[in-house]
Amino acid sequence: MTPPLMQVSGLSKSFPGVLALDDVTLEIQPGEVHALVGENGAGKSTLIKILAGAYRADRGRILWEGTEVQLKDAAAATRLGISVIHQDLNLVPNLSVAENVLLGRPAPKRLGLFVNWGELSRRARRAIERLDAEFDPQTPLRELSHAMRVLVAIARALTTDARLIIMDEPTAALSAAEADRLHEIVRDLSGSGTAVLYVSHRLDEVLALANTITVFKDGRHVGTVPRSAVTDKRELTQMIIGRRLNEATERSQTRAPGEVLVEVRNVSLGQRLKGASLTVRANEVVGLAGLVGSGRSELGRVIFGAERPAAGSIIINDRPVRKNSPRLAMSRGVAMLPEDRRNQASIATMSIRQNTTLVSMGKYLWGPFFSSRRERKAVKGLIERFQIKVVSMARPIRQLSGGNQQKVIVARWVNRSPSVLIFDEPTQGVDVGAKQEILGIVSALADDGAGVVFISSELDEVLQVSDRIVVLREGEVAAELKGPDVTRDQVLHACYGTDELT
Repeated sequence: MTPPLMQVSGLSKSFPGVLALDDVTLEIQPGEVHALVGENGAGKSTLIKILAGAYRADRGRILWEGTEVQLKDAAAATRLGISVIHQDLNLVPNLSVAENVLLGRPAPKRLGLFVNWGELSRRARRAIERLDAEFDPQTPLRELSHAMRVLVAIARALTTDARLIIMDEPTAALSAAEADRLHEIVRDLSGSGTAVLYVSHRLDEVLALANTITVFKDGRHVGTVPRSAVTDKRELTQMIIGRRLNEATERSQTRAPGEVLVEVRNVSLGQRLKGASLTVRANEVVGLAGLVGSGRSELGRVIFGAERPAAGSIIINDRPVRKNSPRLAMSRGVAMLPEDRRNQASIATMSIRQNTTLVSMGKYLWGPFFSSRRERKAVKGLIERFQIKVVSMARPIRQLSGGNQQKVIVARWVNRSPSVLIFDEPTQGVDVGAKQEILGIVSALADDGAGVVFISSELDEVLQVSDRIVVLREGEVAAELKGPDVTRDQVLHACYGTDELT
């Protein structure tokens, strides 16, 4: 009997105060797409780092084609045939595509002394052509979109003759069309005999791609099943979180909207917004829906003052905005959770406590002195209120899971008692359990009287939490839908500008 390509048995890994992996098992067959799913903190990232040679397991065995191996470092994993495409891609923007494709490998030489740039470019081009990608290997990486950079990372894996490619949340920042193209590539890799360990919170794509699904929870192996054994996303969700969820599209809001808090009138921002208008009232959630590039995020950024419109007007709390800026918006009670959590919303090296109080330091002044005791007491209360899983508030925020990082950022803004909160893709890159918690927070804030703008590519989420849904298309407001009977089809028709989707 042919052994699995890779077999993990009894693997355990601990960090101070945390048992990250507890006696987990995993088998991957040649040419299969094996999905690994679980909530943030389930142990997926720890396993990936062990297989990449970045961490050493405390206990357990790793077998490659039936033979036990030691993955002492990244080079050992690469020699074996394991390549990892991390969520942050680990590419160098200032180098060319060709240099990134062959990054970490000996460069071809001319006369044994000089880099043979022509050969380097040809090798990179061969890998790129396998993906049907159309960009010049000499192009600086910084000029490519994120989707194209994902292809560069896959091309790099192909040049290492990888037999197992591990993809960690590869579509987290991709549009639907870009994700579909990546799915085709994954199927092609599988068809050519390359195994893919696919880690994703997007359960629709897991069900569409995987041959086998493994579920981790709290560092333990919950189970492995063939894709054919899973009926639908709801069943898989229940496996992941161990409890039932309300229907994702259930809309039971009974809130009565209050006074107008924000009014945006005929705002234009180049080709990104074209005369868009929006009203946000107290005690309601306004969902912004639309295709990628429709202007959803831009409209949120205009309200917060991060973008200055070329035309139109903004009124916040009955006061016209002359020159909008984040400082002015914050002074009038507006808060925003941006889409790019890592680069725009948190400071990775700062502690959880510091990130939580970053925009409300003045609350803890006692005359001219800063009261650390009052700050710690407040942060402790926020951690309890939002059920943020932390070992210590003194730890760097980067050590938290994505969902817990997002809840820290929510707590930061709630600590300022804003009247308007703008959430831009708040559940991107977080697990299904954390998603439901964040959606619950959004609804609770509106229940308490806030006006909430909710921007998401996940239509089910928009339907679930919104009292009104404003659909943008090509920078313009295409429709405003409200009431408990709004359907996915209605929103999609407005997104695409069609009476019928064909």
